[in-house]
Amino acid sequence: MFSQEGTLSGRFNSPDADIAFRSSDQIIFKVHTKNLETHSDAFPPSAFCAPGSDEVVDLSEPAATLDLLFQYMYPRRQPDLTSTEFPLLADLSEAAEKYQVYAAMDICRIFMGNGLQDNALTVLNYAVRHDYRDIADEAAPLTISLPLEEVGTHMHQMYMGSWVGATQ
Repeated sequence: MFSQEGTLSGRFNSPDADIAFRSSDQIIFKVHTKNLETHSDAFPPSAFCAPGSDEVVDLSEPAATLDLLFQYMYPRRQPDLTSTEFPLLADLSEAAEKYQVYAAMDICRIFMGNGLQDNALTVLNYAVRHDYRDIADEAAPLTISLPLEEVGTHMHQMYMGSWVGATQ
């Protein structure tokens, strides 16, 4: 079962798992559909493949992100994000929103808000994309002095017009 190419996750490799996901960097996570169904609104296994099949579902996130995300779907102590590097936190926050992992969404929102001073543009994008207006309102003034080229490189195109309008 789950014989497709990739290295097996050290944490998520249960022999009784009934679905497998492969990260963008080729790590296979064997997880339980009941946990996905219970802890996520956007991970319905039937949408990916039939539970118990040998198919491995490819996801766009790297292994470090998925390892953290899947921890929020099991009954265990949730990961301590205090020492998590900001790029990984940002990736986890986006994945939690994408897959609607509610146990991770709130703590990620809090930690992203705490990262405003050093990562204002990333936080602003995250906040606007996911309708966290209070965080967006705090982050926006911190980005006004940034060069337009930098903002254009990092800001989602959908929000660029609003940002330009707010800076004038």
